[in-house]
Amino acid sequence: MVGNKDDNFEKVYKTYYRDIFRYVYRIVQDKQTAEDITQDVFCAALHLGNEFLNHPNREGWLMVAAKNKLSEMRRRKKYRMAQSLDEKLELEAWESGFREIDLEQSALCVLRKEEWEMVKGYYMGETAIKELAEKYGVTENNMRVRLYRLKVKVRKAIE
Repeated sequence: MVGNKDDNFEKVYKTYYRDIFRYVYRIVQDKQTAEDITQDVFCAALHLGNEFLNHPNREGWLMVAAKNKLSEMRRRKKYRMAQSLDEKLELEAWESGFREIDLEQSALCVLRKEEWEMVKGYYMGETAIKELAEKYGVTENNMRVRLYRLKVKVRKAIE
């Protein structure tokens, strides 16, 4: 019976792997990442065993699982990207001989106080892009660009 389950799963894998991979690849645009996520999807299905094999819509289940894995990846990526600017800049400051207190002073040499507060608020995770965009009357994309440019200015100031 175990052989039968494995045979069924192998058939499902061969039948749907390409479609799931293509779906994931269209979104992530990276072959290795798409392969990893697709593999995770099939591992989750294998882990469920007969529950998955008896599912009336296996392809639908796999697609939903892929969508969930992509959402999980985005959350992890967003979390990593939201690391504190102060932490990043503090490391650079230590490397270039600055004391922590000099970081804000250096930033304020190249940024207006309002800009520094915007940068600190976002990178400390206190203020979302959406909130900042609404506050300053710009699009979210425009706010992302603005924050990036301000961060670059601060980095140059401490170099």
